[in-house]
Amino acid sequence: PLDELMWACAWKQFDGELLDGCRRDDVVSFNRWPNLSRLPHQGSTHRIVALLTQRHSSIVLASRLLRVPEADIAQVYCAAQRAGYAAPINRTVEEPVTKTHRHQSLISRLMARLQR
Repeated sequence: PLDELMWACAWKQFDGELLDGCRRDDVVSFNRWPNLSRLPHQGSTHRIVALLTQRHSSIVLASRLLRVPEADIAQVYCAAQRAGYAAPINRTVEEPVTKTHRHQSLISRLMARLQR
C-alpha cells in the first residue's frame, strides 16, 4: 500500500531534523494505527503511537511523558504525517497546489487522437 511506502520513505529520510510540514510544537493526533509489523520502527514506537492516539500532545510533552528522546518521537511523527496516519490539530496543513504543465492541452489532444 502507498501509505506504507510513504511511511518507510519518511522513516529513512529522517536524519534528526523534522521534515517539511512537521513542527516541534505541533499537537499531534493519530487518526488510525499503523501496521507496525510491516513498517520500520523502533522499540518505543508502539508506546509513542499509543500515547498520541489516546492523548493528543506535542513532541516535547510526549518525550517527557514517555521518557524517550525527542528525536524518536519526531521520527514517528514525520513518518506518520507523510503516510497520512497523523496530523497536527493546532494548525491547518496547506495542501500542495498542483499546476498543469504548459503543454498539457497538446498532450491531451494527442492522447485523445491516439485513443480513437
